[in-house]
Amino acid sequence: MEGNNVDTDEMIKLISRDHHEMYLHKQYISPDSKLARNGLIELSENVFFRSKGGELRISPDITRQIIMKTPVSDDERLSQILKGNEIFSLLEPSHTINDLILPDDMKKTIMTSLKRYEKNVDITISEWKLFEGGTSTVGSTLKTTEPGLLMLFHGLPGTGKTFASAAIAHALGKKLLVTDMSRIQSMWVGESEKNVRRLFTIFERIVRRTDNPPVLLLNEADQFLTRRLSKTGNSVDVMYNTLQNLFLEAFEHLKGVMIATTNLRENLDPAFSRRF
Repeated sequence: MEGNNVDTDEMIKLISRDHHEMYLHKQYISPDSKLARNGLIELSENVFFRSKGGELRISPDITRQIIMKTPVSDDERLSQILKGNEIFSLLEPSHTINDLILPDDMKKTIMTSLKRYEKNVDITISEWKLFEGGTSTVGSTLKTTEPGLLMLFHGLPGTGKTFASAAIAHALGKKLLVTDMSRIQSMWVGESEKNVRRLFTIFERIVRRTDNPPVLLLNEADQFLTRRLSKTGNSVDVMYNTLQNLFLEAFEHLKGVMIATTNLRENLDPAFSRRF
């Protein structure tokens, strides 16, 4: 299975003797299963978005650990997850928070948000013994659940939105994972929706599998997050509404740090204002 995807339904049939067992065995390859949460298997975007069917494979670094008995570094694991993808660019930020020229109150707001993220409420709750707030990963020590932080930067072109995103990534000691609408939208029917699913499936995998996941940057987010149409007259209208619903669902459950930038805040669907 390593390096080759296997149909999830076929895998369930392979390990089941009847329909009752097939139903029971679905839990082993769900996104919430121990195999997926601990990084032993990787699931396709269809599985994560609860679509029918899907594919899975054994994580490449797990195979390496089994055969070579050598640990995989965070950078190697990130490189393996991003291998062959055309959605993201991975950047090493060099700008710092001190390089930002912002009003003091705005800079203070940003720093407060970063401190909240770094504090991670899950750790406090776990220390209070209210629940076990960590998830173990193979070949490493206990890793606490990654908190979520969504930020929206808006302003005229050239005012430093992308610059500020890089500075925040630098302040958190993280790399910057960049994408934009040109990499997601396709002329082919259904492909844009698949690309959105792929975007968040890959990022979810990165957050879950790496100790220090990069910051996700959605450049020119107004092209992603336009107002949904109350009347859909053709397949293109339906596609745009579907895209908005996919983004809303993904934002609702997102872990890690995501920054969206826009020149046209007024074009965003009002539903997204509750996500940032």
